[in-house]
Amino acid sequence: MSDEEAALCIESGGTPSPQGMIQHEMCVIQYGDAGKSCSDSDECEGYCYAEEAGDITVAGKCSPSNVPFGCYAIVRKGKADAVMCRD
Repeated sequence: MSDEEAALCIESGGTPSPQGMIQHEMCVIQYGDAGKSCSDSDECEGYCYAEEAGDITVAGKCSPSNVPFGCYAIVRKGKADAVMCRD
């Protein structure tokens, strides 16, 4: 991340931070609705995540930030997709 990109990140309320296995520098934006119960990503600033997948109706939680790394299932209309891991 260039100095200019880091400055723009900070101006927009983000924090430049190395993320993931390869420690890629990215602008991390914390979401105000982190942890809120949800049944679809339309209800969140980021994604609606669940720790498990399945055909039953699940309640997810809004993601804490724009960092895509970790293991989770995205909840869509009350159903969790397959669990995926990104790093």
